[in-house]
Amino acid sequence: MNRKMLVAAAFAALGCAGVSATTVEVLAIAKGGVTLKIDGRTPKTVYPGELTPEGVYVQGLTRTGEAMLRIRGTEEVMPPGRIVVAAPNLAGLPALNIPKDLDGRFIAQFLLLNQPFQVEVDPKSPAGLLLPAADADRVQLPYKDAPPPKGEENKKRKSEYPRPNKRFLKGKPFYDHYTTAKSVKVGGIELFGVKTTVSEHPELKRAVAGRAFLNLMDTTWEGSTMTVRRLP
Repeated sequence: MNRKMLVAAAFAALGCAGVSATTVEVLAIAKGGVTLKIDGRTPKTVYPGELTPEGVYVQGLTRTGEAMLRIRGTEEVMPPGRIVVAAPNLAGLPALNIPKDLDGRFIAQFLLLNQPFQVEVDPKSPAGLLLPAADADRVQLPYKDAPPPKGEENKKRKSEYPRPNKRFLKGKPFYDHYTTAKSVKVGGIELFGVKTTVSEHPELKRAVAGRAFLNLMDTTWEGSTMTVRRLP
């Protein structure tokens, strides 16, 4: 089957699968990036770790020159010239529309341990869930060891949490702590065991949900609205 017939077959499948399907063609792989044609639109070069508005995430490249993609939650290994139609069964699954605010940011309210907190959803950030220490303290999310009992200050204790990362802002130190949130709710979507960074950065006033967090869901955006859905 030649390329024109492949494209025609892919779009025929797209029509049969309904509006939730996504058609992806790998045009080329060069200089560490993957040139993709998604839903027949203008080709774009996407690099490992990036998430496109159509819900295509480039996980990396194989040693044999293939692209490792995650398309609407479905993993594919694709050489140049291959076309895939991903049509996840999303009917009836919980979803949340997140509008942009007046500053052009996607802002939503999540629940962490059943407590509300405001989040900037940023698909350009590679982060997972980044939480200000003040929010973590407010919702009582444990992220560092409790002080030792009185009289045992000098005893060595094995930490329950990964070693924090010491960082600096204008020469002043602060720490990023690493933990796991048992439950995070995004609208009607509940996620369990979410890796979370709790930061003491003095200028971080609001939580940020980046690509590593968005990849836990089916995430697309167009215009002023982002849509996240629970994966099948």
